[in-house]
Amino acid sequence: MADFPCPPRPSTTAALDFTPQPPVRWFQPGELVRAGVRAVLGDLFGSYADKREIQAALRPRPSQPEFDYAADGDELWLDFVADIGDGFDATYTIARLLAEPTLSLGGHETQRGRILIMGGDEVYPTATRRQYQDRSAGPYRAALPCADPARYPHLFALPGNHDWYDGLTSFLRLFAQDRWIGGWKTRQSRSYFAVRLPQRYWLWGIDIQLQADMDDPQRLYFMEAAAKLEAGDRVILCTAEPSWVRSAEGEPDGYRNLAFLQERMIRPRGAEAVLMLTGDSHHYARYQREDGGQMLVTAGGGGAFLHGTHTLPQRLELERQPWSPGSKTETFACEGRFPGARASRQAAWKIWRFPLLNWNFALMLGAFWLLLAWTLQSASLRGTRSFLEALLDHPDDVWPILRAFVEPAIYSPISVLLVTVFGAGCIGFCKARKPLFKIAVGTLHACVQLAAWLLLVWALVHLNVHQLGVELTSWTIIFLSIAEMLLIGSFVSGFLFGAYLAIASHFVPAHFDDIFSALGIEDAKNFLRLHIDREGRLTVYAVGVKDVAHDWRLAPAAAPDAPWFESASRKNVATLAKLIEKPIAIPRGGGWSSG
Repeated sequence: MADFPCPPRPSTTAALDFTPQPPVRWFQPGELVRAGVRAVLGDLFGSYADKREIQAALRPRPSQPEFDYAADGDELWLDFVADIGDGFDATYTIARLLAEPTLSLGGHETQRGRILIMGGDEVYPTATRRQYQDRSAGPYRAALPCADPARYPHLFALPGNHDWYDGLTSFLRLFAQDRWIGGWKTRQSRSYFAVRLPQRYWLWGIDIQLQADMDDPQRLYFMEAAAKLEAGDRVILCTAEPSWVRSAEGEPDGYRNLAFLQERMIRPRGAEAVLMLTGDSHHYARYQREDGGQMLVTAGGGGAFLHGTHTLPQRLELERQPWSPGSKTETFACEGRFPGARASRQAAWKIWRFPLLNWNFALMLGAFWLLLAWTLQSASLRGTRSFLEALLDHPDDVWPILRAFVEPAIYSPISVLLVTVFGAGCIGFCKARKPLFKIAVGTLHACVQLAAWLLLVWALVHLNVHQLGVELTSWTIIFLSIAEMLLIGSFVSGFLFGAYLAIASHFVPAHFDDIFSALGIEDAKNFLRLHIDREGRLTVYAVGVKDVAHDWRLAPAAAPDAPWFESASRKNVATLAKLIEKPIAIPRGGGWSSG
């Protein structure tokens, strides 16, 4: 390759310039703490760390289209992928398919995209140089080490909320400095872009982050891009979150910006945004306007854990000008989803395995239960009888058992603090929008957990003393109680937490995201392949991968430009790719149709 030759093939994993990573476990205690800190810092300092105005000042707005592919030919292939930088197996599986020169999809021969669009969240969980290398750039470089110097593919990326955690510092270093990521070369100079495509199509990548604001340099950038539109032009809009679904769920701010772009910049020029693409939700979902015009597609299956589809609204009512009274409303219907609603619902019920899938989180709850019992027992030793002795005196009477908990707690500030913190945590975790409902649901969850803890302590003390014959004042009871609470208590508390998610999600749908993040399903991935042909038709191929490969092995003896890893059980990895639904096409003069 002329300006980027094929790198030496690694013969061992130690020779790799990245470390393959396991999937992020979002319910690990350490990750929960880091996520909370990132959220707080993002809210407090995110706007001050916004580098979009700086990058705009360093790179003046071009007088011509910044990127022009119209002169490259009458047709063009593009790929779209989002939410990629998680576990190696899923991320590399999708990267390998994107790197294939051709893919046969349901009898349709498709080509690797001349342009690869990454639609947000290029790394998890944090946007650091090391994480980008290990979870994104490294796997993609291994999938396509180099490419034909005459037709190497170009790469454009949008930042998602995880890319924004450091104010775009790492994102801009990787994607906005003409760097090579394997055989793909980055082209953009900012976190947003406007690209002219053949057959009077345009590709706009919108960076709407930091509570859905659009900075002034970006607004001016797209105003100048809009000035180049002509009547009959068609725009493919890419954004980092499915704001159309968020709008239907009561969060309209994100969609306001997209509506502004369409109503104030695109439609006044006689052009039309025929297709909107996004990620952020880790599934495939396609909404079609009732008149067969605009199509809204979520394709966030590039590697991150699966999000369910069974809670998606079947219909969307979106205002064309949500900032104006009496604005026209457009109706969209959900025409495709992957996985299907039934499969998604069945997967969600696996949350009953929560303590097994998230054992370290359950262990944290069990440790909390142990600490609470320990502090109550220690505080009660100064009285006439201890907490555990009071439980032994009342084998089957509820109110004395409850009193045995309340009385020593009154004289134990640490116990009161622990219970208060636990209750506040349960309330804070509840994602209900209405404050009173949030408090009620969170408090009920905390009460159920504490009631189960008290019942378990009562059962264990009777088991140890009456059945096993252990003296209540011996050292044996201490070590036995620690082991029992960490094992049994962890399982019970973890099971109750999973039960809370399973039940509360029916009243607080936002908890379905917690269910799927707890399950951490690596399969059911997807990406999009788009084709603008010589007749001016735009066709969308929705590509699904039911099961990702987990048996990747280095192939040191392969050709210099071959992928570094191959699946041990598959000679042809391309067979993993299947069409989710029939290709969707829009001819030059009409609406979308499947065929």
